[in-house]
Amino acid sequence: MLERARFWRKETNPQTTQILGPSLQPQQPSLEVRIFEEQHINATLTIQTEPQKQAAPVQKAEIFPSREAEKTPFERILIISNRLPADVVTTEKGQELVATVGGLAKALHAVARNSEKNGNEKITNGNTNGKKNTPEIRWLGWDGQSNGQSEMEGLEEAFETLSEDHIIKLHSLSLPKDELDAYYHRISNNGFWMLFHGREDLAKFDLKDWSIYNRVDQKFAIKGLDTARAEDFIWIQDYHQMRTAFYMRELGVTNKIGFFLHIPFPNSDTLQHLPEQIRNDMLEGLLAHDIVGFQTEKDRNNFILSVLQYVPGASINTYKDRLVITKDGRSITVGAYPISIDPQEIKDELDNPAVHAKAEEFKNQFPGKKIISSISRLDPTKGIIETIDAYEEAVNEHPEHREETVLNLVAKPSRLDTPVYNELYEEVKRRVEQARKLGILIQFIPGLTPAYALAMQQVSDIEIVGSTADGMNLVAKEYAVAGPENGVLILGRHAGAAQELGEHALVINPSDTKAFAKAISDALTMSEDEKIRRKAAMNDQVHIHDVELWADRYLNAARAA
Repeated sequence: MLERARFWRKETNPQTTQILGPSLQPQQPSLEVRIFEEQHINATLTIQTEPQKQAAPVQKAEIFPSREAEKTPFERILIISNRLPADVVTTEKGQELVATVGGLAKALHAVARNSEKNGNEKITNGNTNGKKNTPEIRWLGWDGQSNGQSEMEGLEEAFETLSEDHIIKLHSLSLPKDELDAYYHRISNNGFWMLFHGREDLAKFDLKDWSIYNRVDQKFAIKGLDTARAEDFIWIQDYHQMRTAFYMRELGVTNKIGFFLHIPFPNSDTLQHLPEQIRNDMLEGLLAHDIVGFQTEKDRNNFILSVLQYVPGASINTYKDRLVITKDGRSITVGAYPISIDPQEIKDELDNPAVHAKAEEFKNQFPGKKIISSISRLDPTKGIIETIDAYEEAVNEHPEHREETVLNLVAKPSRLDTPVYNELYEEVKRRVEQARKLGILIQFIPGLTPAYALAMQQVSDIEIVGSTADGMNLVAKEYAVAGPENGVLILGRHAGAAQELGEHALVINPSDTKAFAKAISDALTMSEDEKIRRKAAMNDQVHIHDVELWADRYLNAARAA
């Protein structure tokens, strides 16, 4: 039975609202978030233990199963995301599928590979021959084209035909250029991406573009309806698709639908920068799911707060060890499920002779120097300029560091047709050139293949992840596995990975240049024993909390929702 929250209020402000029930966070006695009521009165929401009762460890609850816990996956999963995890390319042999790069694609490829590798079988007449059933995975996404109807049909057929021999079966959707520009480039990337990463100054929203965003998500919903079967779990991914489930419900879809946000979710104050219609529509869309997952507890709490503030009639409840939002008779599970990587895949890649040779090339490029690397996409949220500032400060404060180090700044250009990205690209090139004229050795590398990025990490004495905001940042986790045994990770505190690796990394505020520079100096002067201890602990953390456990946790929570 769903335990409804009990509320009471005092006449004085600010008020305190308490929900009495089992504790959901054993590491902290209570969870506090801010509530702003319709009258703009400040209040506090506290989820805490009942008086005189011991908190039950969340890790042992069924929503967070142990590795040995019985898995209860769905028979089929339909993933819906903005992009497919592969492109169709024409070679001398004909059309082929080439995997694309990205955290989501990597993570779900790993989940599918593990399903196949484990030799698990689907349930047949209730008999699995002693093996646990694992889901068949299908994936619906944009085909990467903005062409006409005839080419769209050809690509769709190519994706479905070529993917027959692959672990994931692909289904494509084409978008005309005008819709792609509004839905993807303007609303999603110039709007939600910037706002959700705390760059309100760069976020731009237009109601006409929002109308097209809705139109595109409706297309995804219609295509999803055609693709899904009654038993499918529909798993929608990221900020491009926040209205897809809403339209699927309007079409009569009763399947269980889940959502996972790969980027941060902002606090309720930040959402005030959204036009009211966009904010309300977005929250309405997210509440059409049965489960909404986030990278961190902070993101989850921000979402709960925003719903309580902006959605009339919504309430937060506890059910067993889950947080549940109730609205209009529906229950929506909300939780934090930090995404991760496949450590074995990284190890296998590093054993590749070509990758090994590239690592040796990187190592020998600057003989005798300690290699500091920063690997990211060229984006205002990745702290690239802040990293340059801190490195320059460090070598100016400590001339010996200038002689003994090189900073490899790997930043893959993206969205250069957008002014802010193009300006950042030119600024990075200018700053690197300026630094080299002053005798500061910074090497700007505009992108590496994923395999060669791992080769870079393998020989990097220090890895800098200086994100000013990040949902998770898998580069940090990759370095925990791929980096040398005495490698040091410098990690921005605003990256989700800091919650898992922060105890053993050097955690910094990217905006505090002096403290950031000190962390670089500390990493260079740290004892070998301490470096090895820290690196081993990070490696263990990532091996335990790998991508398979992420998927298990989310899918078990979805099963229970």
